[in-house]
Amino acid sequence: MVVTVDEERQEGKIDGSAYESGRQIRNEEALSLIYAILAAGPKNALIEITRLEEKEGHEIICPLHNLTPPFIVGVATHGHHVQTNHPDNADATQKVESVVARFHVCKITKYLLIVNCQLSIISYLCRMKLAPVALFVFNRADNTRKTLEALARNTLALDTTVYVFSDGGKDEVTWALVRQVRAIVREFSGSFASLRLVERPVNYYLERNITEGIAEVFEQHDRIIVLEDDIVTSPHYLQYMNDAFNLYRDVPRVMHIAGFTNLALPDVPFYFTPHMSGWGWGTWKDRWNGHFLHFETRRQALLGLTEADLDRIQYGGVFPCLKSLDKRPIPWDICWELAIYRAGGLCLTPGRTMVRNIGLNQGTHFRSFSLLQWYEFDREPSQEPLPLTRIEHPEKNESIEQLFAQAITDWGIRYTLLGRIIRYFYKRLCKQHTK
Repeated sequence: MVVTVDEERQEGKIDGSAYESGRQIRNEEALSLIYAILAAGPKNALIEITRLEEKEGHEIICPLHNLTPPFIVGVATHGHHVQTNHPDNADATQKVESVVARFHVCKITKYLLIVNCQLSIISYLCRMKLAPVALFVFNRADNTRKTLEALARNTLALDTTVYVFSDGGKDEVTWALVRQVRAIVREFSGSFASLRLVERPVNYYLERNITEGIAEVFEQHDRIIVLEDDIVTSPHYLQYMNDAFNLYRDVPRVMHIAGFTNLALPDVPFYFTPHMSGWGWGTWKDRWNGHFLHFETRRQALLGLTEADLDRIQYGGVFPCLKSLDKRPIPWDICWELAIYRAGGLCLTPGRTMVRNIGLNQGTHFRSFSLLQWYEFDREPSQEPLPLTRIEHPEKNESIEQLFAQAITDWGIRYTLLGRIIRYFYKRLCKQHTK
């Protein structure tokens, strides 16, 4: 179906012949294009995309650079609309005006992007197919509030569906805290496109709450963003995650989108690694359902893996993540780490963190104590958009892998003088005990 743009009463028809080989662009590609423009800002984006002189009220049609396959787009002012008297454009005006309104919310104030392609894609853009967020909470009211406040400040918050899975209490004390957390969650009902609070009637514990919550979301969606109640996000976090989802949807080797990185790489916007980070992450339904298994025993988890495999997974021993297999229940994240490794998968990871864990002293699986130690990369999330591009054949970068091995040594924990003294005597005591 052809979209005809009426520009100051001058008709201009864009048809399939404008595309390379007559090829129509796909939905994910159209969204990726929009996200890139939103991230860059209207003025810079126009210069980058068109390489032409900016002129308000003038329609510019040109191919985009650095995107495969090439796109044909129109950049137009808010006054443009689709002609309803065109035989192929029935009921189109309301749809396109919805796009105008939505872009205004996203701070595109001077220019509106119109993707000249199938009308069904324009309708799709109105719906803004964004990944839902699954937030898992328990009894930390203050952290939950901070997590939701940061998420609500995201540029795409008002277009994002949020599911909150609230675990039940273990006793009267924790139930009182759980009720407090649930009251806080309800305060944010108007901060997102929709917010659904799932109240567990009993204590599921973290592993069951997360794995069953993910399964519930995947009954309705094909992708998911997973947050826990101690993850404060960048205002551009949702933009980054959705960019990644749309750019790498059909690159099955990319199995995981990370929001956190142990590294600080100012000149590397993103990289690929076999290691997954569980702090503010996302994946697709086909990757998760096709590979994830929640192991019950260490033997089951490591079945078929060689000593060389175990050494690579643990980065030569400096990242002893397989110790988690001795916990009961086995944490979900080590199961997902092993699933990605077995599949030869990769994790798209930002060069600078888009999230911060504010619960390092209180976590279910990880704790640090400031008198003895600190987390070296406990830092504020980036306040700038993170531009992504599509790489057809992604691979891990060995130099970055070496940097990660250095950063993750001792789990990224660095010790105070008192901590080093206590750790020295503790190791000596353990050594004597094993003799």
